[in-house]
Amino acid sequence: MSFINVAEGNPATEMIKLLLGHINREAVQFKRSKTSSKQILTKANDIYNGIQQHIEDIKKKTEKAEEPEWTKFKTYTEAIPPLER
Repeated sequence: MSFINVAEGNPATEMIKLLLGHINREAVQFKRSKTSSKQILTKANDIYNGIQQHIEDIKKKTEKAEEPEWTKFKTYTEAIPPLER
C-alpha cells in the first residue's frame, strides 16, 4: 500500500524522487495523522510532477533547436528548494 505513485524523473529531481518514495513507504505505517500525511505527500508529488513537466517542455524545445523557454526553467528551478526542505 502507498499513498502516492512517484513517477520516474530527471537527474535534477532524483533526490526529490528518492525522498518522496522513502516518505511514502514510511507514511503508510503511521498510526496517527495518516490523512494529513497523505495530503502533504499528494501536494509534494503534484509539485514534483509539475517540475517534471516543465523539464520535459524545455527538453522538447531544445531537441527542436528552439530557444528554451526560460520562464519554465526559472519556475522549475525555484520549485525544487521548497520540496528539499
